[in-house]
Amino acid sequence: MNKKNILTAAVSLSLVACLSIGATLAYFTDQTETVQNTFTTGKVNIDVIDRLPDDYADENQAWKADQPGGKDTPITYEHVQPGDDLDKIVGVELMNGSEESWLGMKVVVDSADANLESGIANVIMAAKKAGWELVETTPLTANGTEMIFAYNQAVTYDAELSNIYELFTVLHIPEEWGNEIANANFSITVQGFAMQAEHVTYAQFREALSDTAANFETYVEPTTPVEP
Repeated sequence: MNKKNILTAAVSLSLVACLSIGATLAYFTDQTETVQNTFTTGKVNIDVIDRLPDDYADENQAWKADQPGGKDTPITYEHVQPGDDLDKIVGVELMNGSEESWLGMKVVVDSADANLESGIANVIMAAKKAGWELVETTPLTANGTEMIFAYNQAVTYDAELSNIYELFTVLHIPEEWGNEIANANFSITVQGFAMQAEHVTYAQFREALSDTAANFETYVEPTTPVEP
């Protein structure tokens, strides 16, 4: 084959290759519509309950209580005496929209009088309602005794119920106490905790309560809807 024929053949092959590459296939074909899936995550949302009964009135007893900030804010009790039944509703409220949850509470009793501090801790244990279990009691490095409680059933929000799980509602100051507690002060600080119940056992939740600082964080309701 001479050079002219070789050149002609090469050009022809190049044209065929270009046509093959640039051409649109004409086979039978099909394609589906796209489907976009949207996922919305859940949340665990609780509030701490620390309040006086709705029917509380100063004139009904010698001791007095004041909650100037309204429900679930600090309460000041005065004129407390042995034999008193102090109204104090403490618990956790599961909020609307929350997932099924385990509930826990931390109660810190603090007093300069170690015997009084221990005594009030015992008063709280005596007042504890059914369903709540003591996880641990820990003397704090500074002042105070920390008590951790867990509710032994997972709870679900029900619009027909109050969704408040009370740890205690009345603290009874023992009649046996005498002048050793006269002019003494003590404080009770409470905090609630919750964790999703799905994929978490009660035993795992109790273990998590042993280190609340590491295992819990505050849920903050977003101010604007989260876009998918």
